[in-house]
Amino acid sequence: MKQKKLGAVCLGTAIVCSLTACSGKQKLIETPILERYGLDVKTGEVANEEVVNGYLNPEEVVVQETKRDENGNRTVMEADEELFLYRMDGENAVITGLTAPYLKEVKIPATLDGHPVIGIEGSIFAEALSVEYVELPEGVTYIGERVFEHSAKLEEIKLPSTITSIGAYAFSNCTSLEEIKLPEGLLQIGTRTFSGCESLKNIEIPSGVQKIEEFTFANCTSLESIRLSDNITEIGQQAFQHCASLEEVEIPEKVTAINIGTFYGCTSLETLIVPASVVNIYPTAFKDCNMGQISVVTPKGSYAEKYANDNGMIASTR
Repeated sequence: MKQKKLGAVCLGTAIVCSLTACSGKQKLIETPILERYGLDVKTGEVANEEVVNGYLNPEEVVVQETKRDENGNRTVMEADEELFLYRMDGENAVITGLTAPYLKEVKIPATLDGHPVIGIEGSIFAEALSVEYVELPEGVTYIGERVFEHSAKLEEIKLPSTITSIGAYAFSNCTSLEEIKLPEGLLQIGTRTFSGCESLKNIEIPSGVQKIEEFTFANCTSLESIRLSDNITEIGQQAFQHCASLEEVEIPEKVTAINIGTFYGCTSLETLIVPASVVNIYPTAFKDCNMGQISVVTPKGSYAEKYANDNGMIASTR
């Protein structure tokens, strides 16, 4: 059988790098994948026609039938360990690549080669052409930067309770993602993590998160409500810029300022609950908002009451 090169998919290069000197610590799950796929690490050619026309051909997406239980939840079989590239972190595995990026549903295994999976990094799902659902196992503690960036078909992701950190741009421009349940143990959400998630409607920030970074939810145009934890002390610049469907926000008691452009372009904003702790509202915080329709609910005599009166907003004291 004539061999075909991995070519435009670039997976040949990724696999070769994983098995050679490109990264001394990163590895693929040993040689069975070579035997199965007939991959020549020197030439980047594969002898297995089925693989070329299936897993490795971007024009022929792997067909997976979506199955659901009686409650409507997806039931997905755990993915083959051999589909993942990883590096070692002590005795643990950190996933760095996926050799079948055209899958529709991916349930990541809890161990690779017997090593517990603790993290996912690298843009392994970035610009994925077909992935709609991803399930991460218990034990994963972090999602690195840009892991799911531009995964335009991602509709649902199931996060484990062990997640403590989600990196910058991790879900940026996941335009089909309508909801995501953040685990209570989450401590950090990066810059622009959910920016451009234009289908995201509601989200609740866990109590362990203390800061909303800049642009975290920028351009989430369908976001209608967000519940901020009482432990948040700072909301970054333009955190909710162009959240055009956002109607109500309650600022936590520990926040002292509403930052530059925080609600820039939030044209549907009607109710803003502001505590007495807020002693500064920066210029452009409400740029391109309908100021006259915004009711600022705040303690009598507070900085926010004066700001509302001075800027054509409706001051409602409590």
